[in-house]
Amino acid sequence: MYNSTPRISRDIAYLCAQHGIQQVIVTPGSRNAPLVMAFQEEPSIACLSIIDERSAAFFALGMIQAYQQPVAICCTSGTALLNFYPAVAEAFYQELPLLVLSADRPLEKIDQQIGQSIRQSHVLTSHVKKSIQLVEEVGDSGLRSYNHRQVNEALVQLRTDAPGPVHINIPLREPLYDQQDLSSFSLPKVIRLAETYPRLIVSSWEAITNTWKEAGKILILAGMREPDSRLERLLGELASSKKVVVLADWVSGLSHPSINCQIDQTLSQIPSTERADFVPDLLITFGNGIVSKRIKQILLQVPVAKHWHINTGAKVIDTFESLTQIIPLSPTDFFERIASIDSAPSEAYALRWTHTRSRSQKLHQEFLSKAPYSDLSVFDRILTYLPKSWDIHIANSSVIRYMQLFPRTTTQGICWGNRGTSGIDGSTSTAIGYAFASKRPTVLISGDISFFYDSNGWWNTYVPPHFRAILINNQGGGIFRLIDGPSQGGILDPYQETPHELSAEFLARTYGVSYDRAENEVQVETCLRSFFDEAESSRILEIITPRHQNAEVWRNYQTFLSSPDS
Repeated sequence: MYNSTPRISRDIAYLCAQHGIQQVIVTPGSRNAPLVMAFQEEPSIACLSIIDERSAAFFALGMIQAYQQPVAICCTSGTALLNFYPAVAEAFYQELPLLVLSADRPLEKIDQQIGQSIRQSHVLTSHVKKSIQLVEEVGDSGLRSYNHRQVNEALVQLRTDAPGPVHINIPLREPLYDQQDLSSFSLPKVIRLAETYPRLIVSSWEAITNTWKEAGKILILAGMREPDSRLERLLGELASSKKVVVLADWVSGLSHPSINCQIDQTLSQIPSTERADFVPDLLITFGNGIVSKRIKQILLQVPVAKHWHINTGAKVIDTFESLTQIIPLSPTDFFERIASIDSAPSEAYALRWTHTRSRSQKLHQEFLSKAPYSDLSVFDRILTYLPKSWDIHIANSSVIRYMQLFPRTTTQGICWGNRGTSGIDGSTSTAIGYAFASKRPTVLISGDISFFYDSNGWWNTYVPPHFRAILINNQGGGIFRLIDGPSQGGILDPYQETPHELSAEFLARTYGVSYDRAENEVQVETCLRSFFDEAESSRILEIITPRHQNAEVWRNYQTFLSSPDS
């Protein structure tokens, strides 16, 4: 029988290169060997090898965050593909162009009790922009043309409108290591998509302009997105003019002093009886979902008259159940046009937010000056010693909630996190992938459960010496002591909090990473003074904090900030 495996593999590698794929992360196996050989023959493509599929896929997400370009991941057949799924879902909700290439057995071998074979076709459909099942060509030029068209379409979809992951499933027949002479076969046709510049028709822009002018209270909410200096300047100027209020997450890519990145800290100063005064006439959102649960509660409880969501795609994202219009522009293009509109909304709205923010910051500092050793005081020390321009990756759960309480400054570097699905499963791998690709000094700040869950993130040869990880170990799921409900439900310990006595010391030794440990304020200060110094290898700093006292300090902090007598 004619074996099309070498030609299919060569064609895919060629088309990937022509569509700008420069990095392919390979997870070891045999079924995908023809693809690996083909990629190695493409001079513009570099291959990396990472053993654990779940970690490899998250590593790729970090690379995409750094490059702002697509990255491919390639696996063998069977459950290897399913281990990509958590990162694929994260890429889908982060709108990251992740190309998934899975080698498969021929169709007649599926469900026939043959090893490493499952139903791979379209298995990722729910969380990819495009799912492609290629066919065996068996010498048929029509089938080859079909495969070329399918691969081209998938690669175009990676970056069309809102970017996102695509999946190509590739049946490969043995012999897998057949070195055929392909010189007699022409290269596949490349189908490109011409770049366009999105515009709004005149009547749509006139309606937007009129609404902007009429709104007396305007609130802009920024979720996670890639940094953009032009966007930051525009939003900073809008916020500085006192015409609008800009609230942003730590992972929004924004740090202008006029932009409030301490949403929860500020909201703690607003009594429930005054919440309506802080709700806008016009709400504008962009980026991924907002971390702050408090702002979501307020905007759900007090209806917003008009809500615009800015996104180059057409997804209907109605987090606050008030969405009235989707504006399919990039945030930068939109706010550049908005900034030119003369309008005079009430300054009282912006001043109300400014005074509340100033009051909460003062109380924040007052509480910290007396706070006992705990998670909260540790975050204060970390941000005090964090060098200027170091990029930051924030793990999920309690870590990002603590970070949101502290000011974001213009001297701090780029800040990322996995806020697409907000899972704990790939924070370390993503951060290492980002540090490797960006070549910038990068620190991961992680809780213990997330850190140990993704311990295979260290299991590769690409961990750069300029990467640091700070592990805040409060012995198990401290987030469940901070939120309402779990502590009253009777299943907190061990079913939610999952207490443990693990340490990262031997994990660091296994992977050849330098290790430091701190268990009190003095040791934390001592370790942080030299932790970011240049070193020959990556470093882990494990900070042990008091499991039960953390929750007490958190509650006291929230009470102190919200007390009318403070």
